[in-house]
Amino acid sequence: MKQIIVLFFLLFFCVIAQAADKVPMNTGQPIKPQIRAVAPSDIKILGSMIARGESKEAILGKWKAMLVGTNDRNLDINTLVQSVMRASYQQQKEDLNKLKDKVQYFNETKKKIRDEQDKTRKAKFTPGSAPIIKMNIATGKGTPIIISPQNGGIVKTEQERQVYLRYLQDKLNAVGDDAQLANIALQNALQQQQQILNMISNASKLLSDTAMNTVRKIGG
Repeated sequence: MKQIIVLFFLLFFCVIAQAADKVPMNTGQPIKPQIRAVAPSDIKILGSMIARGESKEAILGKWKAMLVGTNDRNLDINTLVQSVMRASYQQQKEDLNKLKDKVQYFNETKKKIRDEQDKTRKAKFTPGSAPIIKMNIATGKGTPIIISPQNGGIVKTEQERQVYLRYLQDKLNAVGDDAQLANIALQNALQQQQQILNMISNASKLLSDTAMNTVRKIGG
């Protein structure tokens, strides 16, 4: 019985010793906070904010939060600022290209409708002539324009031709309104391009100055 009790206590002390080995010793030194890299998505977001002319307060708020989140007092500020500037230039370029593509798309759509009008006017209702297959044109604010020959029906009489031509003209007018708005947006963007480039350049110094003050405060 005594041997069993002794073995029990030995086993108990072994378990306690193993548990103690797993507990980190407190050396009295402060635990260093974990350093985190700046996420590329944060750089892209900040670059977009600058390129699209958001407020100085919003830009600096995002910038400071990004710096503090790294817990790194040894950040390469110049490299980080350059990354944000590249993202900003890229965003400005992408926004401009999207507007150009939109204008081109509307112009191509108008041409398709005009070609259809011309074909419909010239079509003949004689035996053996190719039938006039009507286009389905879906337009709407904020939605893409869809032109499809499917399920549009066939024009068989002169009266149906005139109805179809009026339909095409209505759609052309709607697309023309959207095209005009897209052109205005593009012209405004081109006129503001230099202003935005200047703003991006000014933001570089602003971010650098703010970063120095923010990084000094990291870690207390």
